[in-house]
Amino acid sequence: MLNDFWILISSIMIFVGLLASAGLLLVVGSLVIVVTIAARIWDKYSFRSVSHSRSLNRQRAFIGDTVDYSVSLDNDKVLPLIWVDIQDSFPKGLDLVGATMRGTGLEANRQHTITSSLLPYQKATWKYSMKCRERGYHRIGPVRLRTGDIFGFSSAETCYTEFDHILVYPRVLDIENLLFPPEHPLGEITSTRPIYFDTNRVVGQRDYRPR
Repeated sequence: MLNDFWILISSIMIFVGLLASAGLLLVVGSLVIVVTIAARIWDKYSFRSVSHSRSLNRQRAFIGDTVDYSVSLDNDKVLPLIWVDIQDSFPKGLDLVGATMRGTGLEANRQHTITSSLLPYQKATWKYSMKCRERGYHRIGPVRLRTGDIFGFSSAETCYTEFDHILVYPRVLDIENLLFPPEHPLGEITSTRPIYFDTNRVVGQRDYRPR
C-alpha cells in the first residue's frame, strides 16, 4: 500500500515535471520510482535461499539439567539481509540463559527473539545453555522471520513450521529416603481417631442398664 502511494506521487511529479519542463521534479520522481521498484524486488527475494535450523545436543533430560541449544540462520544468496527479526515460539518450562524472551508469562509459550543482520552467503549461529525447569514434553517452534528493504519502505515476513522437542523426566530421588522407618510404619505422631471404625470395641463408658 505504501509502495503504491509513492509510485502515485512520483508519477504525478514526473507528469508535472514534463509539463513545466522542471528537471528536478523529473529526477526526483524517477528516483522514487526506481527506489520503490527496488524495494518490491527486495521484499520478493529477501527470504529466497534463507534457511533456519535449531540444534539440541540431546532430546531427553531430567529436571535441573542443562542442555546445549543453538539457533542458526543461513543466507545463501547475493542479496543481504539488512535486518532480520527471529521470533521462535518457546515453552515456559525451558529457560535460555542470556536470551531475550518476550511474553507476559500467562500464555503457554513465549517468544525467543533474535535481531541481527546477514551479509551475502553468511551464516550466523547463536549458542545458549538451556535449563530444564519443568517435566513433560516440550515443543519448540514454529519460528517467524521478518525483514525489510534497505530503504525502510516495507517489510517481508515468512514462517517455518519445523518443530524441535525435548522430553524432560521428573527428578530422580533415592527410594530409601522415601520409606518410613520400620519401627513407625505409620509415622511418629499418634492420632486420636482410628483409621477405621471397629463396632466390636467399646469407645466410651455408660451406666449398666439390664434388660
